[in-house]
Amino acid sequence: MPVTMNDQSGMRGAFNNGMNFAELPNDDLYSSVYAFDDDERKKPRLRESLKSSSLEAYLCSDVIQGKDEEKELLWYHGRITRDVALHFLQENGSTEGLFLVRESTSRNGDYVISLIHNGCPAHFQIQCLGDFYFRIENGPLFQGLDQLVNYYQTSADGLPTQLKAFCAGDLPPSTARRAGRTTPLHRAAMEGDKDILSKILEHDESLRGHIDSRNAMGQTALHEASARGFLSIINLLLDNDANINCKNSSGVSPLYVSCSTKHPESCQLLMKKNADPTQRHPRTGWVPLHEAVTRGYIQCAKHLIMAGAPCHPRNSSNETPMELARRYNQPSLVSLLKNFLPPAPQIPVSGYYHGPLDRSQALERIQAHGLADGVFLVRTSPHKPRVYVLSMAASASVYNFEIQTKSENLYIDDGPYFTALEMLIEHYMKYEDGLPTKLTQPIRKPSSEHDNNAGPNSRPSHRNPPSDGVRAPSCVKPPPLRSPPPTTGRKAMQPQSAVPAAQKYPPPPPRVQSVEDQERPSSPTTTQGPRAFSRILSSIRGNEKKEMDRQRRELQKAIQNVPGGGCTEDLQVIDAKQISKGKELGQGEFGTVLEGTWRDSRGHKHSVALKTLLTDHMHTSQQNEFLREAKVMCSLNHKCIVRLLGVCVGPPMMLVQELVGMGSLLEHLLNHPSEIPEGDLRLWAAQITSGMMYLEEKKFVHRDLAARNILLESNEQAKISDFGLSRATGANNDYYRATTGGRWPVKWYAPESIYYGTFSHSSDVWSFGVTLWEMFTYGDQPYGELTGAEVIKRIEAGKRLEKPKAAKETDYEMMMECWSYKAEDRPTFYQLNLSLSKEELYQGFYHAGFGQAPSKRKK
Repeated sequence: MPVTMNDQSGMRGAFNNGMNFAELPNDDLYSSVYAFDDDERKKPRLRESLKSSSLEAYLCSDVIQGKDEEKELLWYHGRITRDVALHFLQENGSTEGLFLVRESTSRNGDYVISLIHNGCPAHFQIQCLGDFYFRIENGPLFQGLDQLVNYYQTSADGLPTQLKAFCAGDLPPSTARRAGRTTPLHRAAMEGDKDILSKILEHDESLRGHIDSRNAMGQTALHEASARGFLSIINLLLDNDANINCKNSSGVSPLYVSCSTKHPESCQLLMKKNADPTQRHPRTGWVPLHEAVTRGYIQCAKHLIMAGAPCHPRNSSNETPMELARRYNQPSLVSLLKNFLPPAPQIPVSGYYHGPLDRSQALERIQAHGLADGVFLVRTSPHKPRVYVLSMAASASVYNFEIQTKSENLYIDDGPYFTALEMLIEHYMKYEDGLPTKLTQPIRKPSSEHDNNAGPNSRPSHRNPPSDGVRAPSCVKPPPLRSPPPTTGRKAMQPQSAVPAAQKYPPPPPRVQSVEDQERPSSPTTTQGPRAFSRILSSIRGNEKKEMDRQRRELQKAIQNVPGGGCTEDLQVIDAKQISKGKELGQGEFGTVLEGTWRDSRGHKHSVALKTLLTDHMHTSQQNEFLREAKVMCSLNHKCIVRLLGVCVGPPMMLVQELVGMGSLLEHLLNHPSEIPEGDLRLWAAQITSGMMYLEEKKFVHRDLAARNILLESNEQAKISDFGLSRATGANNDYYRATTGGRWPVKWYAPESIYYGTFSHSSDVWSFGVTLWEMFTYGDQPYGELTGAEVIKRIEAGKRLEKPKAAKETDYEMMMECWSYKAEDRPTFYQLNLSLSKEELYQGFYHAGFGQAPSKRKK
């Protein structure tokens, strides 16, 4: 995910976790799977089976039978350490491909595969991407640990060896599997037998199984009861801590299946028990209301909206239930959605609206309330007076979300439409719905500031539903539309470092007294003299130097284990005591970006930008990304590239960069369009090509070149920043293949990057063309409100961005060359830079090699 200094965008956790939904199994949204399978049909009902056996004996027998039926899955060993795993592998012969799976001791929810290759152990982190989705870094996504292990038993595909025999252990956790066995717990729920289910739930989990485990059809007991309308079973399961929002193998909740199987009473009960109606189907983006409306189940729809579900949520195609009701000819539902009058909001706009307020002022007001989760205010930006901004606290950080307006409807990112600000705020106080947390405590405007606290269009307009056909911007990575080319193989996976990169560094060693200190008891007379003071000061400085040297060695060792090119020999470790933190400049991927001051060892002060890594991100995968950026930047030295000064071990860990005072080019374009002459645009374009030509020479692809990631030192100096996505291409390759997902800036991406995840200097050239377009439109959004999928269709049809009014024909011709469909038809950055130096419009600039950046000629 790109690290920017702009307001946060993109909310839905399920769509931000690197999932490629084209890899997920197909499921028919309109077919009922909530029935007994063939094997279950042949079995007698549970009550009949228990006539000849006690319940406890029956449960024990089922557990034994399950292990026998699934003996090929007994590779799981629970929460053991790396050393214990190595002992098990050695005890079982250390043969090639021998493996086991264990719970990660460094991050809750993750797992580790420990295996033997060439007689040596290797360990690979299995990342949990939410619910029961798993992947190994650089590998494909799987639903369930069992599917992941089965895949690598048939193909190494990036692992150093194929998984073969395993060290016998236990079955993997049932909640970490897409589908498991149909246990007596499931059967009791499916048969609606409350008495037997109640007795089963009295037993230990080791006998009855986890209450949220999935059966052979991928359903939990709560899904099965909800699909059949068994209200007493639903109540019993929830009373025994069943997760009301748990997911089945299709990725939907019990509330969703109640709506898809026409059980309005179940729907009503689940909403009463605080089920979340904003959870989406992972493939379609439908919420339960979409499902109920499409099927014509008006009672389910009524129960949803009467209990507070938003009337106008949007699916992945930005369609509201109203649009679906019209498409599928459901007039009664159209009338319901059109005429429903929601309750009056409890909190007036004056309770949280602060009027014009910049980011730093909002930060100060939220910090004054202790950064408690969910504390919030609404403001307008001084630069965009007609746009609301929601500023809120979560996990000790402050987030800013633009509240966008379209056809008099208000919305955040891909969230529901609302006709009034009060309704939007009320919704997010009830549901997270993609925000970092629910809104909890509004911050009132200080009483000393007197003005009209109501913002534009803030009065409720309950009778005016959102208009149809509104499209919200999207940069979600689309599913692959073609088969990948045969030449793009996956990068080999790297095992976990022997020294985990995300470990907290140990505290400085205690000072050891010298022999002289031990022989001379400390007293005022021996410690106040100048010689004693000098000796103590010298000892302290010596210990500090040793500690910094140790931290440097540890950091270099950690960063060398991070894949990718870059130099670590000259990486400077900066003492946290030398850093003074200032105001917040923006939000980054791993934490905040702060202004600061660094006083170096010579006492010189430097204005710096501090990119922080928050404590809750201190796990291997994300710290690796943080260190990867340091590894890239420490090897770069060019006047048109932001310079990394060093790394502060912390806590928190920080990248210490030169402060580029004027901020992002995009903000400058938006805020001062009338003050920017065309000559400056062409100067910045030349400087960007100069910096990118340098990266091309160093074999780095940037992957996120955009106006938001260009910083201005002055009107005469632009610098390329944000190397969080950069990768080394390698000595023998000219492209990098990305296998991790996440939210991609599709509107800046070349076709091959969107379809195949391949990035090269040529794909950076495409992005430069879009950046150039941003510059000559003074910060317009590329492709306007089109979604990522619509942008792809436009590119495939041979259409490109329109010529900006401020651009000359020569400028636009350069953009069009950058947007050649075939990568080999695009110019290189060297050719672009050369043409900039020769074109008549650019003759006011020059370039004299990598060491000399383009600048204005002296007249």
